[in-house]
Amino acid sequence: MTDKPPGPPADSPQAAAVQPLLEALRESLELLREAGAAPSSPALERLGHGTLLQQCLAMCSEASGAEPEPIRTLHQFACSGGTLVSKCVAAMPNVQLLSEVDPLFPGPVASGETPRFTPSDMPALLRASTRGASESLIAKVFQAELRIIHEHAMGSGLRLVLRDHAHTHYCRGQAVPSRPSLRELVREIAPVLSVVIVRHPADSFASLLNNGWVHFSPPDFETYCQRYNRFLDDHAELPVIRYEDLTEDASATMQRLCALLELPFLEEFASLFSVFRISGDSGRSGRNISLRPRRAEARELLSGINGSPAYGLLASRLGYGTADVPSDGGA
Repeated sequence: MTDKPPGPPADSPQAAAVQPLLEALRESLELLREAGAAPSSPALERLGHGTLLQQCLAMCSEASGAEPEPIRTLHQFACSGGTLVSKCVAAMPNVQLLSEVDPLFPGPVASGETPRFTPSDMPALLRASTRGASESLIAKVFQAELRIIHEHAMGSGLRLVLRDHAHTHYCRGQAVPSRPSLRELVREIAPVLSVVIVRHPADSFASLLNNGWVHFSPPDFETYCQRYNRFLDDHAELPVIRYEDLTEDASATMQRLCALLELPFLEEFASLFSVFRISGDSGRSGRNISLRPRRAEARELLSGINGSPAYGLLASRLGYGTADVPSDGGA
């Protein structure tokens, strides 16, 4: 007796015809083993010496219970190098990047403006509806849509990355609203890997002034630093990537970022990032990643900053110190 499955004689035409299929199954089995399905798994033990197809199906069945692919999130203030970093991330293999995401930003509804024409934006349509919508309903709609996007990305072999638009959460209005962050909403539906991207606060605030994006009150540097500290408090458990480090050593910084987000690293990203066009692409342009002169407004801020307790704390937390540091002058 033999436990070898029945089949046509080895020298028959039928055997020759099925040989390519057998080879494909053997290759599939080997790939599954390399992916972490051990040959001694319970499913295979139950099968005994089953066919190659049965072994492949058993491994796939076990793998289906594994933890799903994480969603990655990037968090930064406006004018902190988020555009450049996001484009560099988008240049990595099989990355699908969604730029400037803040699902709970109320928009024109909160300010009393006429609702904008947004026929494909369901949360915006709900907010502007004749009955309005609660924050919890908007959050559920966002999560439902994100589940679909995430499932499609996984099925297509893509890695989903969301670029947070933290400016609308932390740098608008009289006070920072108490509402869930993007990361909190995402981790309710999937594993999440996140990184905070920072830039010297004097440079980012000077760029805000230059762009006319100071949307908080009072509109001064001390208030900005207070809000920056609140942002860091809310993301205290996350690793930090400094924009200046990227401009000084792009390859090493992106290798570290990719390791933190569990993304494959592509050395050629530096020659590819500039081809991407993303929402919020209002900062630096060009194909080179390099330092630029500091804005005059930032130098003025630093010359009289000693009396700012919020800045002293912020600079210490970010590792800049209170002294001037080399920095990029682009937005």
